[in-house]
Amino acid sequence: MLNLFNKVYKKLKKTLLKVENKDEFPFGNFNQIKGKDHFPNFYSFNLEGKTIISPNEKMVPILYNHIFEKEIYKFKSKNNRPKIIDCGSNIGMAVLYWKKIFPNAEIVAFEPSKMNFKALKFNIENNLFENVNLVNAAVSTKSGKQEFTDNDAASGSLFLEKALHKKYEVNTVRLDIFLKEEIDFLKIDIEGEEINILDQIENNLLNINNLFIEYHSFINRPQKLSLFLAALEKANFRYYIEGEYTNKAPLFNDHIKLQQDLQVAIWAKKY
Repeated sequence: MLNLFNKVYKKLKKTLLKVENKDEFPFGNFNQIKGKDHFPNFYSFNLEGKTIISPNEKMVPILYNHIFEKEIYKFKSKNNRPKIIDCGSNIGMAVLYWKKIFPNAEIVAFEPSKMNFKALKFNIENNLFENVNLVNAAVSTKSGKQEFTDNDAASGSLFLEKALHKKYEVNTVRLDIFLKEEIDFLKIDIEGEEINILDQIENNLLNINNLFIEYHSFINRPQKLSLFLAALEKANFRYYIEGEYTNKAPLFNDHIKLQQDLQVAIWAKKY
């Protein structure tokens, strides 16, 4: 997602500069939190009357645009207490959105990044949301620990070739132990690791009603988008695909960001 940040942020920043009444835009407060030892170097925002924090100033308007305005994680459910699993929760913007449309939703949110998890925890607990289980771990092939590369934005990954400016060890858990019951919505945005847990998803598609996967293709690894689509087709899901890159002459120019040459979003629902 980082490749979109600067483009959209520039547009939103122009809007911010034009707004005289800060209440007209949900992010009027860009004040950095200071004087709190456990929350240094965070920014605070007013999101529809709720105070949230983020380690990255640019990220929040982008996430707001995608999640609250474009509603990319909206889904239908006959259950007034839908079960949602959020893999790659970041600072919890999707959780805030789901709690807005489904106040009684039961949510499990995974986030391995140290700084983003601090923000996630604050954003959920400070706003008194209930039935949200926060897990400071990455979903992966096994439970344990793995090296993680991070930039305190939305690109942290177990794929170390991304070579972001931080690297440290994080906890990992298997996803499939959480998929043994009906899941109304499963979100997978884990910066490359999705290919390694495909079998866990595929083996439990009978329990999943709606699904979002952000697929990442790395230049030194085989492309395997077709494996996701084949699994969804076999399980009678209908899918919609949208790419994030809008580059000129893609067959002529190499467009590589963070060692990635492709990033696409897949929405799927069971029929």
